[in-house]
Amino acid sequence: MLSHASDRNERNLLPCDSLLNLAIDYYRKGFNKGRSLFYKARLLTAMGMEDEAMGYYFGSLKEFGHTPREIRFKGMVYEDLGNIYFDQAIYKEALEKYTTALKYYSIINDKKAMIYASSMASSVCLVDSDNKKAHHFLNMEMQLAKEINDSCYISNTLQHASVFYESTDKPDSALYYAKKALSFTTGNTNTSKWLSSIGRIYLEKGQTDSARHYLEASLNTKDVEALAISHASLAEIEKDRHNYKSAYNHLEQYTDVIDSIAAADKSSEIQKLGYQHEAEVKIAKHKGEMQLSNALIITAAIIAILILIVILQQISKRKKTAQLRYERKINSMNQDMKILQTRITQNETMLTYLRKEQESYTAEIQNKEQEIKD
Repeated sequence: MLSHASDRNERNLLPCDSLLNLAIDYYRKGFNKGRSLFYKARLLTAMGMEDEAMGYYFGSLKEFGHTPREIRFKGMVYEDLGNIYFDQAIYKEALEKYTTALKYYSIINDKKAMIYASSMASSVCLVDSDNKKAHHFLNMEMQLAKEINDSCYISNTLQHASVFYESTDKPDSALYYAKKALSFTTGNTNTSKWLSSIGRIYLEKGQTDSARHYLEASLNTKDVEALAISHASLAEIEKDRHNYKSAYNHLEQYTDVIDSIAAADKSSEIQKLGYQHEAEVKIAKHKGEMQLSNALIITAAIIAILILIVILQQISKRKKTAQLRYERKINSMNQDMKILQTRITQNETMLTYLRKEQESYTAEIQNKEQEIKD
């Protein structure tokens, strides 16, 4: 929830890193697992670790189902992947991801999300010199902004139209949409970008007075990018008018702004490097723990196998001993049987002999009795 709130308010997700790691380990599967992986991916992207982030993005897609909020997160994943490919100038893949995001947003009829995705798709096509497709997505964006009738979205969309026409060498159309975008801004909106854009278009048209008016009006801002563009353009105007002191002042202001941008970028880069170093340390520690765990598991497995071998050997030994005893007993019984068989044979022989003796004795008695009678 903290990650979600930080992301919605465009806060740095870095303080949520530990919580995200805990959430990823805690949730086994489902929406919360997917959401944790998604915000971890956004954090890694912000820290310049896009390769690692993509693994988390694709991992999160496996966890999301078909409910409206899960479909929205699928769209957000593809939108972020499109941003990564766009930053790497891989325009074909970027466009594919933005159109996939558009598909998911359209399923749940999230028109505000569709506006952003179509705007980015248009920008990709414009950079890739496919003006026809860029115009198609721009029209889609403008139609969606008109349907939701939100002045902020309408203003941003009209500004995108101005950028499109400026990029396609149609300064009059670019100026028309830039002024129209300015007319839709509300009182709380920082108009410096719109004013700076109008001033720059006037400068391209050669109308330096109008350009100077809008560029000077855009200086009252903390938007460093708008300030840099305005000071650089004003320096060019003053130089052409031979107001070298004023041109130098604007150039000096421009340099200060660029230095502040560079300092901010350096600070951000240091933060990214610090995070990457911490991540590498954590990975190394985790690998060490995994290696130790694997070593313990392997050792335990080897010990278990050795114990099993000893047990099996004991069982085998007992079986062999029992078998030997059995064989000995069988041999002994066989020997006894042979002895008994011999004795039986001897006894039978003796009985035969005795029978013959008895018959002989009986015959002798009968002969003597016959002699006595005679």
